[in-house]
Amino acid sequence: MEKFLAILSLFRKGSEVGNPESWKTGQVTANAVGGFILALVTVANDFGANLPVSDAQALAIGGGFFALVNVVLTVVTSKRAGLPAKQPELPPDDSTRTGA
Repeated sequence: MEKFLAILSLFRKGSEVGNPESWKTGQVTANAVGGFILALVTVANDFGANLPVSDAQALAIGGGFFALVNVVLTVVTSKRAGLPAKQPELPPDDSTRTGA
């Protein structure tokens, strides 16, 4: 459970992975590979290969993959992007105490 909470904390502003340069390199690589696969499917379909994926389906899958990878990796590799930072807990208000 602690590891899961640590992963979730990466999505808050002010948090980032330990080695953001490596993650950003992986993001660029994933984008390049995804683009190559989309181009390969399109070219194969244009040359008459009977792939079970249409151009529209490949575009939808690729677009979803790009969006997911880019949003997740951008957030976890930047201290300035993400969900609002966790607010510190405030001390109890003394005016609500009884008998004062």
